[in-house]
Amino acid sequence: MRTGMFLQIATPFAVGTQIRIAITLDGRRYVTGARVAHILTEAEARVLGRRAGMGIAYRDPT
Repeated sequence: MRTGMFLQIATPFAVGTQIRIAITLDGRRYVTGARVAHILTEAEARVLGRRAGMGIAYRDPT
């Protein structure tokens, strides 16, 4: 089971920021809390050949 995801975003939030995330899958909407676990800035992403964004960890991954 996955307990988080990476969100591509040009200006990621600070590590530790609490957020709410909503995902629609097969017509059902799921809403959960999460926190920013790590970030990859645009400068870091450019050096690594990746995209900027943030990794989030769900608070209740059930």
